[in-house]
Amino acid sequence: MRHRLVATSLALLLPCGLIAAGCRRAPEPVAKLTLTSKQLDFPHGRLVPLELRWEPSQPLPSLPGPSPLVFVHLLDAQGNVARTFDHPLAGRWQPGSPIVDRVPMYHSAIGPALPPGDYRLTVGLYDGKDKRFALTVDGEMLKRQEYVVAQVKVPDVAASAPAFTFSPQWLTVEPGGDRQAVARRWLAGDGTLEARGLAAPARVWMLLRIPEAEPPLRMLLEPGVTQPSVKVAANCGGAFSAEVAGVGFHEIAVPVWAAGPCSIGFDTNYIVVELGTGRKISMGLEQLGWEPGAGPVPAATVP
Repeated sequence: MRHRLVATSLALLLPCGLIAAGCRRAPEPVAKLTLTSKQLDFPHGRLVPLELRWEPSQPLPSLPGPSPLVFVHLLDAQGNVARTFDHPLAGRWQPGSPIVDRVPMYHSAIGPALPPGDYRLTVGLYDGKDKRFALTVDGEMLKRQEYVVAQVKVPDVAASAPAFTFSPQWLTVEPGGDRQAVARRWLAGDGTLEARGLAAPARVWMLLRIPEAEPPLRMLLEPGVTQPSVKVAANCGGAFSAEVAGVGFHEIAVPVWAAGPCSIGFDTNYIVVELGTGRKISMGLEQLGWEPGAGPVPAATVP
């Protein structure tokens, strides 16, 4: 009996891995994660800037890419992923040096509205493949280092809510292919977009796309032009103009200084023809949202 008591006492004192082969210690957190708000409203068409503050406490192992990746998931009441806002973590990972990670969370006005109700926002950090890292978070861990960081309320779409009207040059909405870019809309040539019901001051945030001319697409530039570009002009209580150039994704934030209809025009110097079908497109609109007030343009989440 004495030998059995001694063995039991040693089992309580020795590290887990030295006694039972199946016993594993919890992984050591690599950082502390905090948010500016734990309660978020997320109406249709809104851009909600989300600020994640990372305080690294441990060095990360070698990564397959230049930086770790952050996954941000919006979960419905059943735990299904309704939207994602995944992105590479900007900034150098160094223990003792905080990183402020600004994420544009958009309930894009291009796609359908989410069903009204209560949602949860979860965040995690991973290496770009399959390894997730433990974090210190003031919230529940669901599974595999995925942490609940905020509660999100999606309200009903009000009849008086801000809305957007597309000119006839815009093609019909098409699926975006994933839960990050749920829908997109192509413009055929030049066109306009009108925002209504925005309370000034505000801004309209857009993620534009100039497509790559790869088969079956062929890009035709205007004479004398060396690269594709889109000129954006708006009159929303004051004159605004901007230009983006080159294939890829581009952010535009249009300030709204006065209440009333806000007209935004798009002027392209190219057209893209789809070989075989003859369909013509120019610029793609990947994300569309509005935000009250004025502030710095958030870092885009590129699909």
